Amino acid sequence: METTFPRLLLQHAAQRPAAAAMREKEYGIWQALSWQDLARMVEHLACGLHQAGLTRGEHMVLIGANRPRLYATMLAAQALGAIPVPLYQDAAGAECVFPIHNADVRFAFAEDQEQVDKLLEIQPQCPQLTTIYYDDPRGLRNYSESGLHSMDSLLEAGARNAAENPGLLPAQVDKGHPDDVAAMFFTSGTTGQAKGVVHTHRTLLDRASAGAEFDRLTEKEEVLAYMPPAWVGQNIFSYAQWLACGYGVICPESAATVMIDLKERGPTYYFAPPRFFESLLTTVYYDDPRGLRNYSEPGLHAMDALLETGGQFARANPGLLLAQVANGHPDDVAAMFFTSGTTGQAKGVVHTHRTLLDRAQAGAEFDQLTEKEEVL
Repeated sequence: METTFPRLLLQHAAQRPAAAAMREKEYGIWQALSWQDLARMVEHLACGLHQAGLTRGEHMVLIGANRPRLYATMLAAQALGAIPVPLYQDAAGAECVFPIHNADVRFAFAEDQEQVDKLLEIQPQCPQLTTIYYDDPRGLRNYSESGLHSMDSLLEAGARNAAENPGLLPAQVDKGHPDDVAAMFFTSGTTGQAKGVVHTHRTLLDRASAGAEFDRLTEKEEVLAYMPPAWVGQNIFSYAQWLACGYGVICPESAATVMIDLKERGPTYYFAPPRFFESLLTTVYYDDPRGLRNYSEPGLHAMDALLETGGQFARANPGLLLAQVANGHPDDVAAMFFTSGTTGQAKGVVHTHRTLLDRAQAGAEFDQLTEKEEVL
């Protein structure tokens, strides 16, 4: 494709402004971010970063999970001709020193307090790292380190700059070329020193487009972005293909809720290693633990553990159940029952809430049943 990621963003925002570009779950409710709103956020971030001194060809580190603001920051950096360098959020601070030195990084995006602490810890070893922006402010109220700023303050400054210079973003995007470096990804470093691998807009979009054509992907797809943004594969499926096709990206609430979010949203396009798909078929919860003390098979869990985890999650998200119930519809499938298979292969028969309740109510009315009955 003879284009760049920021150009594709502006193209989607112009052609399908109200379509959902990303979905993020907050407090148990899915929130949609349209292409138009995403483009506006990117403009404000780009104008803020330009004002802060981020220059073309410079590198910017990003550490965090898949979140709309992380993706928007990558696009903003690319719009200015800068190069995003996503790092693994579970990496120790010492592991971030080499990439920051190697890429001569001055600017960094950190998702939350954990990532901010990591960067502040290594700052004496990386004196060139002078500016850190954080997204989630929880736990950071009393931090007063020089060069530490919130994303909200960056967005506010960028909005003012954009209002004063309305042509800034389009002018910067027009300077971009398909053969410009779009991102740098570092290898794991398991067999030696980690190495930075650069990819241009052309190389990433070429492979993304080839995959999209093979899988016949359209703008109607939805993909769950749950792999680390620092992994190049994640960037192909939920960044490069996202912008090439214009489909929606779903951001899980947390790593612990990926399976719940997967079931709730039902993405049409999903990438995972074989082991993950195997785990989908081999997750078993047992009630009676007698005789199972020494069982250690993967995917085997006690109901007590499920209840304990669920209780903790319910306390942290008190409105989750009511919100999920409110999303239900009488015509949703309520259950699947399999035939006995005595005359051939067993067949799955699905029933909706409506069909089951309709027959149940008809029977209750015929037998004049009330809440006083007891059934064995």
